[in-house]
Amino acid sequence: MSRGTWFEGDRGVSEVVGVVLLIGVTALLVGGVGVYLFQYGGSLQEAGPSFSSSTVYNDSATGDGQTLRITHESGDPVPTDEVELRIQDATTERGTPLAYGGNALERQVGESFTASETLVLDRTAFTTRSGSPVTGSQHLDLGEAAVRIVWTTENGKRSEIIYEWTGPDRTGA
Repeated sequence: MSRGTWFEGDRGVSEVVGVVLLIGVTALLVGGVGVYLFQYGGSLQEAGPSFSSSTVYNDSATGDGQTLRITHESGDPVPTDEVELRIQDATTERGTPLAYGGNALERQVGESFTASETLVLDRTAFTTRSGSPVTGSQHLDLGEAAVRIVWTTENGKRSEIIYEWTGPDRTGA
């Protein structure tokens, strides 16, 4: 074989190699995107319920004390078995720590918190740390409190805060 005949038929090889490489790179990109979507795509599909609310805070120092009214203005009905009402740093007017009793949401709105329903947090929703009810002589103080409604997926893998309110005197987290 002479040198001239060896290279005479190689003109189209570079185009074929380029097309094969382009198809290979495309297949790798499509495979990478597919693996990403199968691995992380499922968690992207579960979104919390939409919850638009209005809040009225009564800072009364007389009667039963302060109250917080949370009204579900619009959005999805929120099943009460999928949410948790978390309240931190509620006290009496004398600074005695109070614990949330745990059932105000279910007791007031039932199985689902739907649009136009209102949750009222007053002293009847709380107990002292020893478990005793808050008496009539004790006034509720929510000035330093934080109130959150937290939605959790059925499998418990993801949660989302759908409502949050902080008292006017609260500092820090």
